Amino acid sequence: MARSESDPQDYLALAKLTYRHAYVLKRDSQHLVDTAEGYHYSWTFPRSFHVSPFNSRNGYYRLDIINPFASSDEDAIPEVKVFLRLLTPSKECKLQALLASSPSRPSIDLDPSRSLEILRTLLRYPLSLLLTTPRIMYQAYRLHFEKRLAVYPRPQPSSEAAKNAWNAPQDDVEGLGLPIAWQIPGWSETTARRIVLDELRSRVEKNGIDLHIEFLDQREDFVLSRDRSLKDRKLCTIKTADPKFFSNLVIAPSALHFVILSPELLTTIDDPSLFLVLMGGTSSPARQLSILERMTNAMRRRFFLFFMAHSALPATPDLWPFDDSHFITNPSLVDQIEICLIVTLAYFADLAEEQIMRLVGASFVEGREPWKQWERALKRQWKDKLVSDESDGWTVVEKDDLGSIRLV
Repeated sequence: MARSESDPQDYLALAKLTYRHAYVLKRDSQHLVDTAEGYHYSWTFPRSFHVSPFNSRNGYYRLDIINPFASSDEDAIPEVKVFLRLLTPSKECKLQALLASSPSRPSIDLDPSRSLEILRTLLRYPLSLLLTTPRIMYQAYRLHFEKRLAVYPRPQPSSEAAKNAWNAPQDDVEGLGLPIAWQIPGWSETTARRIVLDELRSRVEKNGIDLHIEFLDQREDFVLSRDRSLKDRKLCTIKTADPKFFSNLVIAPSALHFVILSPELLTTIDDPSLFLVLMGGTSSPARQLSILERMTNAMRRRFFLFFMAHSALPATPDLWPFDDSHFITNPSLVDQIEICLIVTLAYFADLAEEQIMRLVGASFVEGREPWKQWERALKRQWKDKLVSDESDGWTVVEKDDLGSIRLV
């Protein structure tokens, strides 16, 4: 079997990363616009990063800045002035913010020789740093409960898969917006990755189907294949930007459940039927499940029923009844414990999120609640039997072009 796989230590090193995003603006960019009075540079460029939970990702930014080192005087203190405006898709101003240094309050170098000045400044404004988060939370409270703005679920960073997703970023042909770090791969994802890949290697050998997992973020692709000299090779390709791809494979009650849900997880499978063949059958003779495996399967069923309780559509007949086994076969005792923990923790995390949101009276954009992901997936399953209607609550129509949705 041939495969390309990064060293586990390299993968774990990604745990040091967090969500980060940058807009790289050049002086010869096609987004450069007429310079505003009092500034040196001005750009209008597309948005691609989720910042406010009350705004979609479409629209543009208008940025005006001055050159902080424009003065030829070497002793001159650099001046900072940044004026940022959030524009709607039709480029009307929605929000604006100004960051500017003050001549009466010159900056202080972070140098040991200036320790007394730094300390004096901190004592003069003792709560400025500590109150940043409380102030943000207070403004969020006002926007949500007083202004009645709905919450947009936090999307994954911009990627190829996000272009056709709901709440997609604005078209960015030049690629100014760059995700430079992604979600931290936690214990459940690294553990699920090891367990799933061990299973997939044996299935590739047994079923004669090669598998290519192409990640649309910073993770290295996986190519699992049989003897490359064979001419009857079949290839199944999966493209995903899901940071919990392996965890979701472990959590899914069956391969079919994963296929149906995959569009909600920023995942595409080029040949679902081939994937089902690969994940169907077992890599070992039928055996009696252990107590842990039966507990895990029961938790998977409970997890699925939790989503069904929030769905206005019934599950298609092929999703019932559940099989008594999962496509991960013959796991060791340690693997069984870890799989049970992954499924159980995911279930209670989703359950807690829903309960907390209901407890505080918060509301997502209608139809986009995390606990309605299976309802959205089933809509695609039943689409041929549904009558399209913009007012049916399925489609959010932002007629005001604001990129925000007011609760009614």
